[in-house]
Amino acid sequence: MKQTGRIILASASPRRKAFFDLLGFQVEVIPSEIAEVGYGGDPALVPLRMTQQKIKAVKARLGSSFEGWIVGADTVVALDHDMFGKPKDQEDGRCMLRKLSGKIHQVYTGFRVESELGKFREGTLRTEVEMAQLSEEEINWYLSSGEPQDKAGAYAIQGKGGLFVRSIQGSYSNVVGLPFHEVIQALKTLGAISDR
Repeated sequence: MKQTGRIILASASPRRKAFFDLLGFQVEVIPSEIAEVGYGGDPALVPLRMTQQKIKAVKARLGSSFEGWIVGADTVVALDHDMFGKPKDQEDGRCMLRKLSGKIHQVYTGFRVESELGKFREGTLRTEVEMAQLSEEEINWYLSSGEPQDKAGAYAIQGKGGLFVRSIQGSYSNVVGLPFHEVIQALKTLGAISDR
C-alpha cells in the first residue's frame, strides 16, 4: 500500500497517529481544538457527531487551497445511561473506574474520512469490554501512573489499563480510539491510499 497525497489527522492523540506510523504513512497532525464536553444523547450517535465537528473545524482552518484527505475520530465509553469521555481530573477518573469495575461496558468510536471535494466515508463501531473487579488499591495505583488522564473512560487497553480488561467482543483498535481497518478501507475507497 502507498499513500497518494496529503493526509491530515484531525486529532492530537498519539495513539491514533501511531496506527499510521505503523504502516509508514506520513500523516500531518492538526488538532481540531473542539472542546470535547457536553456529551449527551445516544452514545451510538455522539462520537460521529463530534467527529463531524472536528473535520469541519480543521477543514475551515486549512482553507480552500487544501488538497488531500482529513481523518477524524472520537471515542466514548458508555455504561447503562452514562457516557464517559476523558476525565476532568483524578477524582473524575476514580469515579469512572469505580463505575466500570466488574461490569461490561461499550466503547463507541465514530470516524470520518473526507476529501477536499467533500467526498467522505464515515461510520461508528461498537466494542463490548468486560472490566475486572477493581480494588481501591488497584485504582489508586493506576491513577498514580498518570495513564488515565487523557483516555476516554479513564483507561488505556493498550497500556497498563489492559491489566484490568477481562475480555472484549469486537474491534480492539476501536477501543484504542481508531477503528483502523475501517479507516484504511475508507482512505482506499476515496483514493488516499493505493494498493499498487
